[in-house]
Amino acid sequence: MAQPPGLLLRVYINADTAHKVILPTRPSTLDELISFMQERFHLEGHFTLQYEDPDFDGELCVLTEMSELPSKAVVRIIRPDSNSNDSPPTEFTTQTQERTQRRPNEFPVPTFSYDVEHILEAGNTAYNATQTPIKLTKGQKHNVLEKMAEVIFSFNAYAGEHELAKAAEALVRKHPCLKQRGSDCGWLAWQTSLFFKMGNYRHKLSRAGCLEVAVNSGKRSQSNPDGAASHANIKKACRAELNYLPNFPKGENATSSEQFRLQLLEEISRAETDPVLIDRLMNTTFALRRKHIIVDNPSQPVSEVLENWPSLRMESQEDVDVNSRRTIALQALPIFLREDAAGFFKTWNAEDIDLPDLSDTTLGVLTVSNDTVSLVKFGPAIHSIVLEGDIVVRDIAQLTEAFILLFGLIYALHLQYPKKLTYTFNFIQKVVMSLDDLKRLPPRLLSLKNDLMMDE
Repeated sequence: MAQPPGLLLRVYINADTAHKVILPTRPSTLDELISFMQERFHLEGHFTLQYEDPDFDGELCVLTEMSELPSKAVVRIIRPDSNSNDSPPTEFTTQTQERTQRRPNEFPVPTFSYDVEHILEAGNTAYNATQTPIKLTKGQKHNVLEKMAEVIFSFNAYAGEHELAKAAEALVRKHPCLKQRGSDCGWLAWQTSLFFKMGNYRHKLSRAGCLEVAVNSGKRSQSNPDGAASHANIKKACRAELNYLPNFPKGENATSSEQFRLQLLEEISRAETDPVLIDRLMNTTFALRRKHIIVDNPSQPVSEVLENWPSLRMESQEDVDVNSRRTIALQALPIFLREDAAGFFKTWNAEDIDLPDLSDTTLGVLTVSNDTVSLVKFGPAIHSIVLEGDIVVRDIAQLTEAFILLFGLIYALHLQYPKKLTYTFNFIQKVVMSLDDLKRLPPRLLSLKNDLMMDE
């Protein structure tokens, strides 16, 4: 007997989670159905499908042909090696993905569920002819917002108003049939919906154990009336950070990561260190280090952090072609931005007996030379990084290298930019390093950027 068109499936990804899936058109082959499942649920690796066979009182059977699958069925996603009838099916799990790239200038609108994509395709075609938007059902809108929230979260757990606006604008630009009636831009309602959806999405991830958002749980509520206000002291990424507070790697925890940290300390103390091993241990203990800095000891002095993680003092191995013009540019940038750099750039003539007073230098660069001429004319000199009145890194050959390493320490230790050099550091971050949206530059930075980019 020929099967009716379309499929209504209840899909189990694991033992406790079921999803209702509607396919308007029945896939012609099993491979097409598997490909759909991979895209719909973001699954990786190989797996098989089992379905509850009505001919055998609902017992599980491996799906080998599409003709075997009823038009209304319960399907389970199973690893290929879990075909024993004596044990429950092995659940398909996906590993937590760390952020590997910052948000692009153009927001990447995701692919929605199979049925929603069909509806949007037909709606866009009709909109081009009649300029009439469509109205999604509650379930369809939920699917759109959920997918959008996943993508937004992959770039920023706490997306701001500007980022949500760009996401909503990109959604309506790709699917004009979703435009809002009575609105000049057509996407304001979607921006508002995304704002509330991101809050719900963070709450769901917090309950699932995602440390980046769980760290802000326990705020004031009916069950916790004495807690801090919901928007007070929120711990979140800043300065375009990608992995602000990641979970421990799969199979690791605080105890095992601490053992790797102790191994790292032992390796650093050796006369001949293994840089490859140090890099691997630093990557392995990254989650532990961020937890110590952000959660456990947010007020911990920098000196104690560097004592526990001395490899943070190591210079970058990146080869940078630096010349005196770049040194002059860095020294002159605060002048162009009308900021006071006297407390940041420190100098010392090595012929002097006493070091300059660094007690009031929360963050700065100390330039040391054997003669005054080199200090004035940017000649041969060495540089050191000063944090909280202490020299933490010495003998850096070039000022630009010192700045690169300083930015690394600012990110690694979760430090704030110097208050008197806020524009200078933001210009380096956003314009020089391109670590943020250039459309949100303050007028002072935008003016300098335009002057530098102007065609001669």
